[in-house]
Amino acid sequence: MNDIIASSRPPLRNAAPLVDPSPQFQVVLTKWMDFFMLNRKQHLCESDISTLHENAKDLLRVLNEVLPDRTGSMHGDGTKAGWNIWKAHVVLHQAMERMLYGYSETTSAQGAESAHKVNI
Repeated sequence: MNDIIASSRPPLRNAAPLVDPSPQFQVVLTKWMDFFMLNRKQHLCESDISTLHENAKDLLRVLNEVLPDRTGSMHGDGTKAGWNIWKAHVVLHQAMERMLYGYSETTSAQGAESAHKVNI
């Protein structure tokens, strides 16, 4: 594709070359699978919970590196950067939930929908 762009007429010829993002996304998916597969285990020992929290921190770090304009953080001028992954940090709460309750209602790290409703 870059050969086609280079041989085309301006303004396309002046465009920056395309870069395949696949290797970076493979790193993100690998970090997600590290977190998700450990989180799915029914019984976690103390070291597993510590590893789960470290995996969550690694996942967020890699997401921030690969998608710096998509994390919802603020630019220097005070504007919001790109779209915000709703509650991406929720993976950080998963280790505490597993430690306190011994299980998780969901393996997606999202709270149950009933948690948002008032019981009558």
